[in-house]
Amino acid sequence: MRRLRHVAVCGLLLAAIVLVYAEVGSHRYLNLDDDVYVLRNPWIRDGLRWETVRWAFTRVYEAYWIPLTWLSLALDCRLFGLHAGAQLLENVAWHAVDSMLLYAILVAATGAVGRSAWVAALFALHPLHVESVAWVAQRKDVLSTFFWMATTLAWVGYARRPSVGRYLVVLVPFALGLLAKPMLVTLPLVLLLLDVWPLARRDRGLAWLVAEKLPLLGLSLAASAVTIWTQHGAGAVPALATRSLAERVETALVNYGLYLGKLVLPVHLAVFYPLAPGDAGLAASAGLLLIAVTVLVWRDAAVRTGWLWFLLTLLPVIGLVQVGGQQIADRYSYIPSIGVFVMVAWGVPRLCRASWVPAAAGVTTLVLAALVARHQVAYWRDSITLFEHAVAVTERNFFAHNNLGEALASAGRRDEAAVHYAEAIRIHPGYAPARNNQGIVLAEAGRYADAEREFRAALALDPGMVMAENNLATARARLGDYQDAIAHYDAALAREPWNAVAHEGLADSLALLGRLDDAIAQYREALRWAPESTSARRSLARTLQRAGRDAEAASFFP
Repeated sequence: MRRLRHVAVCGLLLAAIVLVYAEVGSHRYLNLDDDVYVLRNPWIRDGLRWETVRWAFTRVYEAYWIPLTWLSLALDCRLFGLHAGAQLLENVAWHAVDSMLLYAILVAATGAVGRSAWVAALFALHPLHVESVAWVAQRKDVLSTFFWMATTLAWVGYARRPSVGRYLVVLVPFALGLLAKPMLVTLPLVLLLLDVWPLARRDRGLAWLVAEKLPLLGLSLAASAVTIWTQHGAGAVPALATRSLAERVETALVNYGLYLGKLVLPVHLAVFYPLAPGDAGLAASAGLLLIAVTVLVWRDAAVRTGWLWFLLTLLPVIGLVQVGGQQIADRYSYIPSIGVFVMVAWGVPRLCRASWVPAAAGVTTLVLAALVARHQVAYWRDSITLFEHAVAVTERNFFAHNNLGEALASAGRRDEAAVHYAEAIRIHPGYAPARNNQGIVLAEAGRYADAEREFRAALALDPGMVMAENNLATARARLGDYQDAIAHYDAALAREPWNAVAHEGLADSLALLGRLDDAIAQYREALRWAPESTSARRSLARTLQRAGRDAEAASFFP
């Protein structure tokens, strides 16, 4: 009977998730990370190969070393091709498994079926989690959380009957999870919390409980060091240079309050929240709130564990180490939210004498969460819809304006795109992608000298911006300075040897200078990385003809 009850709960979880997320099968890739992670990444786009495995484990890409996530995305492309809907449905499947594992963990650890089911259901249906599921690039969230859950479930088994073999069953999924996303670095501390409640292992002594976690902590420290190194190496932490420790502490305190607010009232959710100026008064209020909650919950072991779970798991992304220009991100709440849900599930019933009150409130909460989440999923159908919504629900969102402009430009709505680029620059004149896009608008109008100034401005702001380097090279070529164009194409290819557009542009400039053999070699490189490029194929054929290699050229004409 008990097993049948568990099967029924998992069946209901799966059905609810399908009802909320089914439409993602018709969604498209987004112009935020999806394009870079999949569409323009030859190792992922061409499917899982041995070259992909080697690349995933030996290269840092887009400031991340997440080999297991890269292999997962590459396998998708091997199985489904470039089909965003198929990859998103796989995200949904991972999310469903994560939710069921969470239920299994809580039941195994506490024996409370009803409360465990409610926590798992709210995790499955909360609108704040839509970002982690309905976005192809966030495969790293749902995949790494699978390993978080597998590690935690294995720990519950180890805690009941400790042995070396059971410990290894804990260690392996934890290591794999770190290879999917470093968000697992706080898991050893969470396991220490679970040792106190609900596993009741305090009799073993704090020293022993900490010693048990040392191998896990060692892996966490190594993963943290790699993450900091990769983020610094890619220039992803520019805010550290300009924001003091006090300012970052203020931001962190405010962010804790913002995450709590979004969990309680998930409205005005956006893919990007611009970083707000420091506010000492708001930070002090948030700090007092955190202290007050901590004092209130400290005597109740279950509620205290949930609260500390929330605080600890958000710590790496709360703003003490500022990565990027966002204030908070919905996806960062994926695991931390579990702590708040546990607080409510175990704390609220103790405040109500009538048992039907928390039950009714719990069901109402799940229904409302599902309705709001389903509505939120619709915003993720394509880039225009997503960023129009972000512009509508946030203020001074330079990032959303820029990406909306890119999406509109891709749809042929270039005049509208130019308006959003200009707005992004007005809000944030130092935002390099918007300056680069403004340069593209000018180049398309034939104003190459003006475009060149924008591309140089973008590179001054972000010297590692390959797209701006490539665009500057093209502008220089259009202005007739092919030698300078070649120098800029070479600079772009030094950073991205797989950039087919740069190889083709370099070949064009070489051909115009009469360096036909060098041009032919670059066209071949362009086709190596983008075999579907008809422009590179035709240019190669024409250049082979110019070089007197007509028989070779014939094989490249359609």
